[in-house]
Amino acid sequence: MLASKGGLAALGVAPPITALWNGDAVELGKFFPDDSGKRPFDNSAAEQALSHAAAFFTGCNPARMERLMSRAPLCQRDKWQKRGDYRARTIAAAIADPNRKYLDSKWRREQRLAADIVIGDDLPTPPLPTFMTLDDMRRDLVHVGFGSQIVHRPSKTIRSKEDAASEYAASVTELDTGKLDKDGNPVMKRHQTLELWRRDASRTSVDVLTWQPERPEISHALEMTGAGQRAYNLWIPPRLLAAPPNWQDWAKPFIDHVAYLVPIESERTRFLQWLAHILQRPGELPHTCYLMIATRTGIGRGTFASILTEVLRGYVAANADVGMLLDKSFNGRLAGKLLATVDEIREGGSQRWQQQENFKSAVVEEVRHINPKFGRQHVERNCCRWLLFSNHLDALPFDNDDRRVIVIENPTVPAQDAWFEYLHGIIDNPTLSAVCSITLRRWTYRRSSRAIVRP
Repeated sequence: MLASKGGLAALGVAPPITALWNGDAVELGKFFPDDSGKRPFDNSAAEQALSHAAAFFTGCNPARMERLMSRAPLCQRDKWQKRGDYRARTIAAAIADPNRKYLDSKWRREQRLAADIVIGDDLPTPPLPTFMTLDDMRRDLVHVGFGSQIVHRPSKTIRSKEDAASEYAASVTELDTGKLDKDGNPVMKRHQTLELWRRDASRTSVDVLTWQPERPEISHALEMTGAGQRAYNLWIPPRLLAAPPNWQDWAKPFIDHVAYLVPIESERTRFLQWLAHILQRPGELPHTCYLMIATRTGIGRGTFASILTEVLRGYVAANADVGMLLDKSFNGRLAGKLLATVDEIREGGSQRWQQQENFKSAVVEEVRHINPKFGRQHVERNCCRWLLFSNHLDALPFDNDDRRVIVIENPTVPAQDAWFEYLHGIIDNPTLSAVCSITLRRWTYRRSSRAIVRP
């Protein structure tokens, strides 16, 4: 534990593990200041931080955590040594913390996969307003003819006609009836503003919804029939967060982990180009997917997928079911996604040939009919890349010479525990995802060769 890199400590935004263990007043004062000003640092906060490290290295074993911490110079004060209730609360808080996702391998995997699904769908948008004027509605609402739907443009939120009437019920407009009351004052009548907007000839109206990266907000529909249809584009460009001055230091763990998973340099360069293409040309499908195969578990592919999910927050179908492609089932999870990751895949059996054909067409099809389990069907431009993981050599039903699937064999020797502890310490930090995004955006796309090359 004391020899580990310490996650965020290596980047200077958390105390080194040795400082926690030894109770280094100077170092701990930087990260755990005492609000009262009477002590060099907040002992309880430091002990809680040390308990998180102990939880990691003991597999959340409370008895071992207590024995280990009781030996630390930091924990020699009476509050820790003599108060069992305080020790129990501190240890329990570390074990129950939602960030403790990386301990027992089975529990860690389940928790991380569940978290990735939420992150992959988490596209931050502004909330719907509680009150809108008629001018607000003219500016911010779009009427969709197919299904009588209403879209709020700033948030891309879709409501049916009935739900929109309830959503905007507080929006009321008073209009002059042209009559006067007995005192000679104009008689006003209250109207639901949404109804006024629906009857307004100047409202923005389209025929259908679509999702087409890098295309205008009002675009041509993909399912054009006859004279063409107007479509409202639900695409929202990914937001690029600001990176710190030492962004190269933050980027190094990402690059190093890719180098570990893809040890052959030529393969690694091509793979990084493929990743960079997602951010640089989100509206162009590369017609290839990646399958990573390892004959053992615990080598960090799931950790890598989690990093990518953070980088592309809101645009990833994390832990997707490849059956959505092979069996043509409900595929609503693919709506509006630039990347789909599959944690473990092994497809085949009696339907192997049919699945092979379905997979080939799904990877390269230009448009995709989205069939959600709940909600209306619509058509999107297919811009979803696939990154699949498997522990089986017969993972997918495809021919060896099929250029649509690029296979990489991962290493069979796991990295040191300290390396994973380091990655897990920074994986949820927004700075890491911002830096990874910037790193991939700094590659340049050379259209003539349809490849991305480093400057």
